[in-house]
Amino acid sequence: MSAISDDLAQLVRRRFFLFLAMLPGGMLVIPLGFLVLKAGALSTELLGHVGRTLLVESLINTFLLLGGVLAPCLAIGVGCAWLLARFSFPFSRFWRWALLLPLAMPAYVVSFVWISWMDYSGLVPSFLRDSWGMTTPALFSGFRSLGGLLVPLCLSFFPYIYLLVLEGFESQSRAYSEVASSLGLGRGARLWKLQLPLLLPWLASGALLVGMETLADFGSVSVFNVQVFTTLVYRSWFALQSIETASFFAIVHVLLVALFAFGLSRLRGRGRFSDSYAGRNSVPKKPLKTLAALSANLVLTFLWLISFALPALQLMWWTSTDPSGLWDARLVERILNSMWIALAVALIALFLSAMMLLAKRFGRGRSLAAARKISQLGYGIPGTVVAVAWMASLSFVLGSMQTSTWIALGALIAGLSTRFMALALRPLESASERISKSVEESSLSSGVSAGRTLVRIHWPLLRNAFGVGFVFVFIDTLKEMPMTLLMRPYGWDTLAVRVHQYTSDGLWKEAAPASLVIVAASVLPIFLMRRRL
Repeated sequence: MSAISDDLAQLVRRRFFLFLAMLPGGMLVIPLGFLVLKAGALSTELLGHVGRTLLVESLINTFLLLGGVLAPCLAIGVGCAWLLARFSFPFSRFWRWALLLPLAMPAYVVSFVWISWMDYSGLVPSFLRDSWGMTTPALFSGFRSLGGLLVPLCLSFFPYIYLLVLEGFESQSRAYSEVASSLGLGRGARLWKLQLPLLLPWLASGALLVGMETLADFGSVSVFNVQVFTTLVYRSWFALQSIETASFFAIVHVLLVALFAFGLSRLRGRGRFSDSYAGRNSVPKKPLKTLAALSANLVLTFLWLISFALPALQLMWWTSTDPSGLWDARLVERILNSMWIALAVALIALFLSAMMLLAKRFGRGRSLAAARKISQLGYGIPGTVVAVAWMASLSFVLGSMQTSTWIALGALIAGLSTRFMALALRPLESASERISKSVEESSLSSGVSAGRTLVRIHWPLLRNAFGVGFVFVFIDTLKEMPMTLLMRPYGWDTLAVRVHQYTSDGLWKEAAPASLVIVAASVLPIFLMRRRL
């Protein structure tokens, strides 16, 4: 009888964890199922036209953009994390959190600021022509191109890798370095042969976040007028007025994201990265000498200036020349709308991520693993595609999503939560891989309940990862534009919508006040986290 009870309990437990794993993925897959149905009615003639004119260019540019953003972001993120985790020098505590401030600057805002500086009629070429009598170099004439686009995207996305790798470096136990030193390995050899291989979970998580952000970007590529896969979906929908063609290319886009995520998982391999001493007995920092400390500060200052400080100063200058935008009667309303939507999405995304992590730690099975991978694809899907899927699904059930303001807002929050859940999940997964299974098993075998095990063991080691995930989701929701623009109730605006209304007409100075408020609101959670960093 007891054996039957144990089997029943095991079955219930397996089904429970499978439900936890499938819930976030279901919230994404069910609306996207409508796109599959729409793609079935695709016009082959229209598909052939798009394929001949735009498809090859979109695919080539997408892959070039992905590689061109990933490589510099990895180099900058890992370099900064290694410098601040392994060395101490004046102002290093400031740089630890200051290098996260570029996350507060939307990529599409950085893009139009850089164009105002570097385009043919921009600040720098005009200065060279007017003050020095120089002809405009080809670099500036062709800045609004794929190569120029790499600059603002790299400067906007490298903090994702920096923060995750910084956490990875500082969670490594001192024991590994001491053993490596006793074997005669120098500092460089320890970095390449020991520390970086142990950082694979953080590197893979950061690369996945940057890659998904790049694949889903629409605002920046539109500002630079670069044809990529996201603009192909958008053109198929709006320019060609064919939701069937847009649905087909949206499905292909999802497959590209899945292929990228699968490639990263294969690159990471099947190594085990658990560490019983994670977070304790960390590697001591080495003080830098005067010249080295000065060089480090100069490099970090330059990076911070071009990625955050100078774009922010440009927004302030534009706002000061026409401050009327700050006294817009609806500005406070847009600020409140943006803040509470971002807070709600961040909390829901963390809740879904925690359920997914719980299922991964205590559940087993291929179905559970597949559901976990599907749930993370939402971040790589363009916001426009997710918005159309949710709008079409709810309109099919309710007749119209706009029958109630709360229904529209609920759909918007649900759509944003499923899309940004990967931002919260990846830091949690990276941190959880440092918790050895033997620790859980010892706790449970000692009679400690699963709940107390989670509180006493998991929470202290995952607390910082929860904070990182919250900041990532909160900031990205504040900056998100396409989904909010399409799914918001009538007459309900956010700051990002206001920025879009101006930038779509090329009114960059008029977009500066709302952009500046987005930056200030995004800086606040980063500033509050500075002590933990």
